[in-house]
Amino acid sequence: MMRLTTRLTVIVLVFSGLVAGGLMIAGAERARLVARQVDAAIARDRATLWSKLIETQHQRMEAKWSMLSSDLGLMDALSRGWPARARRLMPGLVETIRAAGVARHVELYDAEGAMLFTSLAGVEPTSVASPETVRRTLETGEVRRGIGNDTQRHILVAVIAPLRYEGRVVGAATFGLPIDDALAELGASTGTTAMLVNRRNRHLAGAGSAMWQRLDRAAPIDLSVERQAVRADGASYVITRVPVTANLANLVAYVVTIRDATLALREQDRIDRISLAIAAIMLIASMVGLSWYLRRSLAPLDASVTALQALSRGETRVPILGTDRRDEIGRIAQAVYRYRRDLVAYTHMRRSRERQRLRLESFIRREMTALANTLDAAARDDILRDLTEIERTNRNGAELAGDAVPEVAGGRPGGGAVVGADGAALGDDAPQGLTLMATAFEKLGERIRDQQHRMTGLIADLREALETRTAYLALQRELETARRVQIGSLPAPWPPADDLELDGCMLTANEVGGDFYDFFPLPRDRVGLVIADVSGKGIPAALYMSICRTLMRAVAPRYDRPGACLAALNDLLANDNRESFFITAIYAILDRESGRLKFANAGHHPPVLIRADAAAAQLPQTDGAALALLQDVGYEDASIALGPGDALFLYTDGITEAFNAAHQQYGEDRLLRCLTETGAETPRTVLNQVVTDVRAFSGDAARSDDLTCLCLRYTGRGPQSLADAPP
Repeated sequence: MMRLTTRLTVIVLVFSGLVAGGLMIAGAERARLVARQVDAAIARDRATLWSKLIETQHQRMEAKWSMLSSDLGLMDALSRGWPARARRLMPGLVETIRAAGVARHVELYDAEGAMLFTSLAGVEPTSVASPETVRRTLETGEVRRGIGNDTQRHILVAVIAPLRYEGRVVGAATFGLPIDDALAELGASTGTTAMLVNRRNRHLAGAGSAMWQRLDRAAPIDLSVERQAVRADGASYVITRVPVTANLANLVAYVVTIRDATLALREQDRIDRISLAIAAIMLIASMVGLSWYLRRSLAPLDASVTALQALSRGETRVPILGTDRRDEIGRIAQAVYRYRRDLVAYTHMRRSRERQRLRLESFIRREMTALANTLDAAARDDILRDLTEIERTNRNGAELAGDAVPEVAGGRPGGGAVVGADGAALGDDAPQGLTLMATAFEKLGERIRDQQHRMTGLIADLREALETRTAYLALQRELETARRVQIGSLPAPWPPADDLELDGCMLTANEVGGDFYDFFPLPRDRVGLVIADVSGKGIPAALYMSICRTLMRAVAPRYDRPGACLAALNDLLANDNRESFFITAIYAILDRESGRLKFANAGHHPPVLIRADAAAAQLPQTDGAALALLQDVGYEDASIALGPGDALFLYTDGITEAFNAAHQQYGEDRLLRCLTETGAETPRTVLNQVVTDVRAFSGDAARSDDLTCLCLRYTGRGPQSLADAPP
């Protein structure tokens, strides 16, 4: 059978080999991962550098665009549709542009997109920009930058821009630089050979055409990989590619940089071989040293095993050697000596068993009596009665057991006794004492479990109450957050202007409300105003209010008529109204130049007009049902003219339907009287006055609805602002 030392050595050797192999695999995998990350980083850097080089050339050409657009003769010829004259003027302008180093190639197009002139030679020259690119430039009037190519395989970094004359686009022109310049600068910046290659691995531009063909023949190059190593003619090269799209034409290619990495890769291979050899030498040396150490350290264990075998055969009289040693053998010899001494002492310890049992009974009675005193009277009497009966039964069993003591022959015990470490004998008395204790505690445990069940029920009720309170506090915090979000979504007061003042106010009855107001600028110097009241209250109404406000902002710029805007909004809301909400609203559009106000009503309270020199009065009601009930509903438009100093007040039913302690409504009459007394003041003054009046009327009565109002004051275009306007 294999020795323990040999088995340990083999186990450690196998484990070390597995660990070393795992570390080597992990190291190789980590090296590959790092290499991939480095390759990706280098590819990104090359792509960024290439983009910056192209952008620099674009900026240089755009900065000198006026050299062409400032030539009045050329602009006049293009505007009059004289292509022959424009062609005659172009050669001189091209020479000037080339002399200035702005561009080497120039193309000219008329207003229809036809190419009038190109500086590239060829039997049938074509534009480096596609007809679609030229057409979009002429239509949008935007400058377009990128890379273009013609049918003669001229590849240029180009800028195409419209030519404007007397406020209109009369044509377009293209400035271009050969892409070889950018490739040469990229190669110089990175210390590589840079070139342009198409998807079929064909060299298109830049230096290194012969090198590319040689490498591609040696090992077909996969351009789908960002970075790869290629070996050819005993040398190693690192190829990095950057995708390039000729966004002005139809060319798809790659910018490729090639670097000779022969020396670097050879040095890396040499270092890898040295590292592997060092690791193998260290592993072998470690295994040899471990084997020697295990054999030397485990030698005392052999002597200890021999002594234990003698003790297992019952030879307690044989001398025990080595008890004076300090090593493992010495500790084992001392343990065997103590074990033999305890076996001899077992006989003497047996005699004290009765005294120990009595002390145990006394201890158990004292402790259990103290525990029983913590229970109610009936449970305590039952526990003490059970304890008396258990003691009587245990004492009779001890008397029947007798005092027989096992004999020790030759130092070997005749029974199965167990000796404690301190010399105390634990014989048949120990089970009797444990039985007494277990039975007594079983009786006591039944009573304690009953009370525990009741206590557990009380604790569960208390925990449920605490969880309910915690959930309520969390809900309160969420509602407060929702209230702040809703208030924050309302528009700020209209910025100061010489013709318009606009502000609003909303006070919710609960944490969140279903009312909202909004105002926003519209095209052609107009302003949109809306106030609405969603059916219901609380969070559902607030969520539906948010949806309505978002849709209103999206729909309003598309319609000039308020009625058409409300009809479109109604169709959107009614299309998916599963909760059967409905919304009353007023939407108005103010023309800031003329003061004309168009409005439409969707079942809402009509607004109040406050003339600068007259009492407040409600505007006439227009036809229109509440929103979100039915689809394809029409809404009638109405309009009024606002003069300088006139004001418009819009509100929800929370204003007029506010109640006081006597259950009286605030009403429209009180509102008109308050607005008449306030007059066409600033919107903030009017809003504060109305809210203050409503609160004074309500007193301590709780609000049942949101208070929402919006005020517009039109002051008209001032003389100074009209004088400054362009003619």
